Amino acid sequence: MLNDLINLKRDGALFLLIVIVGLAVYGNSLSGEFLWDDNVLIVNNPHIKSPLRLPALMTQSLFGHYDPSDTFYRPVQALTYMTDYSIWRLRPFGYHLTNTLLHIITAILAYLLILQLSRDRLIADSASLLFLVHPVNTAAVAYISGRADTLATSFMLLSSIFYIQYRTLSPENNKKLSLSLIFFGIALLCKESALMLPLIFLAYDLIFKRDGTKKNRLAPYLGVFGIICVYLLVRKAVFHSLGTHIPTETALLGQRLLTGAAAFGIYMRLLFAPVGLHMEWKIAQPQSVMDGRVLLALAILGVLIWTALKMRRKAKGVSFGFLWYLIGVSTVSGILPLNAPLAEHWLYLPCIGFFFALISLVSYFVKGYSGRRIFIGILAIAIFIFSILTIDRNRDWLTSTSFYQKTLESAADSDRIHSNLGLQYQREGRFEAAIEEYKKALAMNPANHKTRSNLATSYVRIGDLDAALTEYKYILQEDPDMAGVYSNVGNIYHMKKDYDNAIKYHTRAIQLKKDSPNFYNNLGVAYMATKRYEEAVGLFEEAVSLDPDYLSAWNNLGDSYYRLGDNKKALSAWKKALRLGSDKKSIERKIELVESASE
Repeated sequence: MLNDLINLKRDGALFLLIVIVGLAVYGNSLSGEFLWDDNVLIVNNPHIKSPLRLPALMTQSLFGHYDPSDTFYRPVQALTYMTDYSIWRLRPFGYHLTNTLLHIITAILAYLLILQLSRDRLIADSASLLFLVHPVNTAAVAYISGRADTLATSFMLLSSIFYIQYRTLSPENNKKLSLSLIFFGIALLCKESALMLPLIFLAYDLIFKRDGTKKNRLAPYLGVFGIICVYLLVRKAVFHSLGTHIPTETALLGQRLLTGAAAFGIYMRLLFAPVGLHMEWKIAQPQSVMDGRVLLALAILGVLIWTALKMRRKAKGVSFGFLWYLIGVSTVSGILPLNAPLAEHWLYLPCIGFFFALISLVSYFVKGYSGRRIFIGILAIAIFIFSILTIDRNRDWLTSTSFYQKTLESAADSDRIHSNLGLQYQREGRFEAAIEEYKKALAMNPANHKTRSNLATSYVRIGDLDAALTEYKYILQEDPDMAGVYSNVGNIYHMKKDYDNAIKYHTRAIQLKKDSPNFYNNLGVAYMATKRYEEAVGLFEEAVSLDPDYLSAWNNLGDSYYRLGDNKKALSAWKKALRLGSDKKSIERKIELVESASE
């Protein structure tokens, strides 16, 4: 029983060490900004900014407010963002602190689980500290949107701890089993990969045999099956299907497995030599089993399986740890279609099992006081080196610019990263640099309309309206139903004072999308420029009916009424604009002018 293994003085000191080391290693990540998916999941996510949005947060996908096709159902992750927002608002420090604390808690839970399995504090200490400081985990810790991995892993570890207590204490101890199943259910609501946990339970039962009737051995699996069924029913209710999105360009199973084998070799390399880390891994497709990368992966796999079988009776931790690792990695091996061939954060849970197995294996062969001292010395050096590498890797996550620039050092052929770096330059006002990045991205992927649209925006910002028109019209030739592009073209013609074309393109935008208040406002502004004030009034009224808080439309509506000589309605519209906030001085001057003239 775990309670019998815990020494408050000794283990309390270790927990304090884990906290101190965790904060020291990830301390520099706390000054990082929101980047990449953080902007979608936090900065521009209305569902996390009010408790009244909790029902929506619990009944749609993680990216549902941004991408209706998204099928990541992770309400617990979103709920933690809501909690963070209630405390920190949009100060990224607090979100990074939560990530770091979750990682520290996960390391402590890993220690407790491994101690329960091995009954050897040196093994538990070593494996948990390696996990705590290993650089491959920065993608789950230093990146706020990587939180799903820390959350899911922490609840999976809790579920495993209580499952083992259930098996160890008594098959009739239903309280432990209930807690295990509850934490498994929560883990599923953190990340879909928690579905692998029953296989880890099975590996435990195969390696650590326990007494008990066949019925009692099956009881937890029936419970797990029930939890999975409930989870799938919830997904079906949310997505009106099982909500499994298959990438549109999916290779055949055999090709995916060959790519997965190549990825397996890279994962093994990253565990021992975690350098060259980045978020845009691409793997050249192996053409056959005889590819050197595939042969190497098969050889490593064979060694791990042979070692697990060989050590099953001598050192059960070795067998269980390697099986744990292989189960975790197999879920991202290509058996199921995924959105990337490889991702460092996919090692977050599996690496705990790997470190457990590796340390158990070394501990088995290293005997005697002097041998253990040498082992501890080597381990201390490894922990120190990994800590330095993690601190260095955290710097890459501090700003969007540094992140994308660092990623391009290893993935220069990624149009997505070039495009994202261009967008970041654009946000910083570095439009010439943004244009260069967009051009690089389009040279690799000319069909990316979003990149081309952003390129056009940068051209507008430097005043090259003709170049912007060329890019927008290219998009419309490829896809003539993009309402937003028509509106942007209309804005450019307005800037060129070609109001007839401005009206033409804004009208087409409204025809394609009749519920956009911005489109009505833009067309109304074009009509104002041609002194067609009555038509402009109708458009501005439509805009504010769609969005009652649309300040610009209320202001423009007031201007139109004023031009028509209806000062009463102009004052009413301006006063509504005034209550909405910004640009108060100019609106106040207009109100004062009209009111003084009517006295």
